[in-house]
Amino acid sequence: MFYAITGQLVRKDPTLCVISLRLGESTIQVEVRIPLTVYERLGDPGDNVTLFVYPAVVKGEFQVFGFLSEEDRQLFRTMVQLPNIGPGLALRVLSGMSARELMDRLESGDLDSLSKVKGIGAKRAERIAFELSGITLKKDKEKVHRGIDGKEKSLIEALKSLGMKEIEAESAARKAINSLGREASLEELIKEVLRE
Repeated sequence: MFYAITGQLVRKDPTLCVISLRLGESTIQVEVRIPLTVYERLGDPGDNVTLFVYPAVVKGEFQVFGFLSEEDRQLFRTMVQLPNIGPGLALRVLSGMSARELMDRLESGDLDSLSKVKGIGAKRAERIAFELSGITLKKDKEKVHRGIDGKEKSLIEALKSLGMKEIEAESAARKAINSLGREASLEELIKEVLRE
């Protein structure tokens, strides 16, 4: 299925844009639904643009959703597969913040920005945070797992056994190791995390 499209921007509105694609001798124009964050950074009609896209059937109509980053596309795709979260609601979430910003806020326990999105509220924000707690965005996962040594793995496992979610444990482990250094003992690192 479609992953990304590159073409000339024909028109843009806050919620959608039209991209002209050359296919040999002919062209087709594709209407792509976008979050506000994409609209603000998309460029002007006539510019060449690349969007990471996710096609979906919404109320019997085939629609294409577009994003400027693979992370945003990945999070959108994950969100629309959650119970009671449709493409419209997922698009509203990503209109207020990027995937990276959302995951960072959820990781730090900040649900306010998510609960203020129209149609979400406090209870649904908690549910979304719970559903997304095990998700690690591709780019972040590559960054986190590159160069993890035995001590860091042990620290992450110890923190998870204390009740931390994986994303929280990975972040806390990195902070503690950056603060105390890799020569610190596992016990010292755990104490540093608990102190923080």
